[in-house]
Amino acid sequence: MKERAVRLLRWSEKYTKTDMVYLAKGGFWVSIKRILGIIVGISLSIALANLLAPEEFGVYKFVLSLASIIAAFSLTGMSTAVMQAVAKGFEGAVSEGLRENLRWSVGMILLSLGGAGYYFLNENTVLGTSLLIIAATLPLIYSFDLYSPLLKGRKDFKRETFYSLPRLLLPPLFLIGTVFYTQNPIVLIAVYFVSQALVVVISYFIARHKEHINTEKPDTLAFSRHLSVMNILEILASNIDKILLFHYLGAAQLAIYALAIAPIRELRKLKSFFLTPAFPKLSNRSLAELKHSLPPRMLLLFLILLPFVGAYILAAPYIYQYIFPQYLDSIHFSQTLAVTLLFIPISILPQALTAHLKKRQLYILRTATPLARIVLITVLLPLYGIWGIVGAIFCVYVFNAVLTLMLFKRAV
Repeated sequence: MKERAVRLLRWSEKYTKTDMVYLAKGGFWVSIKRILGIIVGISLSIALANLLAPEEFGVYKFVLSLASIIAAFSLTGMSTAVMQAVAKGFEGAVSEGLRENLRWSVGMILLSLGGAGYYFLNENTVLGTSLLIIAATLPLIYSFDLYSPLLKGRKDFKRETFYSLPRLLLPPLFLIGTVFYTQNPIVLIAVYFVSQALVVVISYFIARHKEHINTEKPDTLAFSRHLSVMNILEILASNIDKILLFHYLGAAQLAIYALAIAPIRELRKLKSFFLTPAFPKLSNRSLAELKHSLPPRMLLLFLILLPFVGAYILAAPYIYQYIFPQYLDSIHFSQTLAVTLLFIPISILPQALTAHLKKRQLYILRTATPLARIVLITVLLPLYGIWGIVGAIFCVYVFNAVLTLMLFKRAV
């Protein structure tokens, strides 16, 4: 412990004043955005969990997972590619990215329409209609959401926060308002996706009108295709648990699982406090320097997270008793999943690999980890139900941490 303290002290002495000011300013605005997002997310979960029947809530979560999987076949890596390009002065990436996004939206539309046809043929009008709504709105949501990476790439986190507030606040608020008047899943899904599409499109044109964007175009947008291909398995793996749980055990069990992971998902968003401000800096520093500077910072973050995770595990029974009284079965699942928050510091290493366009390492990482998750969940869920999913997720986090450290250490 003494040696560790000495290393942390030496690291803190090397931490420059410029970095401190940069992370303080950037981290402040990112944290404001994330705190608001967590408040809205928790409020939405409370409203839906208490006003909807478990079956209706399960259907809603299933449709969101379907939308995420369909979106995986778009250019999901464009946002990162644009941010990386803007950080190097190529702001023409914004308009170029929009055109590419729109061209690649055809796949999302066809998949949504195909899924809608399947559910209509099986006389499931709720899911069929939901997929028609997704087909109409998802291309707009994913194509026009480029004002955020523009400002992140400029390191203008204050303006990025203000531009993001409508997207962050309005769709959930509209949905919460709607659920007091109707519990019809189709109406709720329509309100959520249509409001998102409108907010994103309007925000994009406001940003284009107010921000002075240079026309320098990068040669790095092709990297967005590599990132998008890498993201397919990752997005599929992130949603396969809910898709399989819905089909194996039904909407009510999916609702129990969704409420177990909801607080963990919201708490995990706090990692943006350090990841978002750090990305432009990672792009401008050599890997050799990052290999020296990142490990002690990750250790410090782990030590900071440790008491917070312990506090959540102790508080979880009281949180569910008073806030989610219909979902007391979620408590033990949520307590176990809370341990995965301790793996948050590892998240900065893939960011560093992305910032330096390390395609081979990223392909390995974003292929092996999702495949492991898909295989483990597919095998363990039918055998052990929700506990099978929880065990699979925990094993995957350990596997991902080991693999990430190895790839980062060997990257040149």
